[in-house]
Amino acid sequence: MSGLKVVEYSKKDFRSIARDEEFWTRSRLPISRRRCIAQALNPRADESDVLLIAAYGDGELVSYIGILPDWYVGDDTGPVKFGWLTTWWTDKNSKHRLAATMVLFSAIKRYSGRVAISSFTLDAKRIYDSSRRFSECARLEPVYFIMALPTHFRVIGVITKWFSGLKNGILFMGKRGRTRLEIETVAARDEGLELFIDRWSVADPFARNLSLWRWVWGHPWISGSSEDKAQKDRYQFSVFSKCFKHTPIVVRRDGDIIGLLVMKLRDGRLSLLFALYDPQDRDDIAEALKLAVIDINPWVFISSDKMLNTTIRRGVPFYAAALRRDPILVYASFPLELGAQPQYGIGDNIFT
Repeated sequence: MSGLKVVEYSKKDFRSIARDEEFWTRSRLPISRRRCIAQALNPRADESDVLLIAAYGDGELVSYIGILPDWYVGDDTGPVKFGWLTTWWTDKNSKHRLAATMVLFSAIKRYSGRVAISSFTLDAKRIYDSSRRFSECARLEPVYFIMALPTHFRVIGVITKWFSGLKNGILFMGKRGRTRLEIETVAARDEGLELFIDRWSVADPFARNLSLWRWVWGHPWISGSSEDKAQKDRYQFSVFSKCFKHTPIVVRRDGDIIGLLVMKLRDGRLSLLFALYDPQDRDDIAEALKLAVIDINPWVFISSDKMLNTTIRRGVPFYAAALRRDPILVYASFPLELGAQPQYGIGDNIFT
């Protein structure tokens, strides 16, 4: 197409871009510096893996697509490299109408036809469906456990959040004293946790180990820093949040590890990203999850784990209402199975 230039950026390129001050002064950015640094440290990305494809028309950025390299371990195959599509944007006012399609198909080609998407807009869904390259590989059904009014209600929200914390503190005070469970955040070094994850990762289609999780926790894509706040008007995706942090929690029973819960807190919304546990221990894991949520006291807790959602709704509720929302679809352009218990914390969901 006349006047259109497509540029591919690899992991190696990202290390140079992160230090290129001129790049970050541009009026429109195809990636935030925080994401760039995190992607440059991705232990699952090779130096030559393409992480970003941008289209420039007449010298201006008109479209881009981000890619997160990952490994998939199927039932009958060894590890297969594929890419999660993380961002996909185009300037709707540009005359280069086909730029969005060009970067999408460039990404598919670069990853040998193996890409997946963990969340997307309705507009994007229509294009994915019409391309006939993608099929639904999972359907997550989140439950929103409402504990207080949202933060945008300001004073009333603060009051209802305070009341929720007070109510749950009283209702669950006795249960804390009787439980055999220990709930603690992940320590800097924990050989027992590493062994626990390794043992259960055989059932994880992405075979995620503790070192990968530490990379995720140590390099979030969103923060409350002044630099990220300054970039949010020049980058079309999530980059700034007043409060954002990962909360990895280890659950022990009589001193032995029985579960790992990875949660994300963003501006008062607490989401369960990943839960690793033996289904036989679901009652204790659900009990530990309740207590952890009560300690954090968000205005809403969101979980897509069907087994835990059923279990935590038994007994005294820690929430005011439990609501269902539209399902979250996961698409892939190749055979991708997410296992019996699909987790929300896949692709870029775990970072944002």
